[in-house]
Amino acid sequence: MENNVIGEIIKITHLLRRQVGCGDADFHERIGMTGIRMVRYLMDNREKDTFQKDLEVEFSLRASSVSVTLKKLENKGFITREAVEHDARLKRIVLTDKLSEMHDEKSKQYDEIEKKINDNMTEQEIKQLDALLLKLSEILE
Repeated sequence: MENNVIGEIIKITHLLRRQVGCGDADFHERIGMTGIRMVRYLMDNREKDTFQKDLEVEFSLRASSVSVTLKKLENKGFITREAVEHDARLKRIVLTDKLSEMHDEKSKQYDEIEKKINDNMTEQEIKQLDALLLKLSEILE
């Protein structure tokens, strides 16, 4: 039997992209999948100061990749970046109301997908999938 792990991951990525983007046809073209992940992280951590370096570490991305995505988010009015008093080189990422509205819509879509997965897989299968995805992530880092 031929191993097609990468092909299945790519297929699932496309399916998820289609499902999450269904309410907004050009959403992914505007900020991309990395932008979606960053938005979710930023919203989940909105009570603390977040900087570009935090995103680089969290998502195992190069500074240039994070910078490009943040620029897209900024150009679309989802975030602003402002200097902090103690170090003008550091730019704190500030969320806008526009981002909060978009996040609420996308969170509902994420929750629907999570529910679909939970309704169609056993708890054991979900734990096993989680462990395998974590292991794969560690292998690829």
